[in-house]
Amino acid sequence: MICEICNEELTSTWTDTSCVCQCVRCGTAYRTVHFDKHRKRVDKPPEIQLQKDWIFIYRQYYTENKKPVRNGFNVPGSPRDFVSNDDQQTLYDWVEKNHPEMLKEAAT
Repeated sequence: MICEICNEELTSTWTDTSCVCQCVRCGTAYRTVHFDKHRKRVDKPPEIQLQKDWIFIYRQYYTENKKPVRNGFNVPGSPRDFVSNDDQQTLYDWVEKNHPEMLKEAAT
């Protein structure tokens, strides 16, 4: 499977959240373990854990900057959280400059 953000073969590592992994290149989270309504495990491909409106933005950011994004599925300070605070600030500043409407929408 190809990662929807970095466009590379998905190589992943676990996050601190059950059933969710992250791309080792760009940090994008994917649900990799799925269950039906009866809590029985089902076979399904990995599902990206980003809202559809953000997929294009993260893809554009990663293409331009080649920096990973914090995915929200790790505990702060966890060894699995490989995104630095500086990288996270770079993302925020980039979104503020290139897609400020997304920050206004997120604040409401």
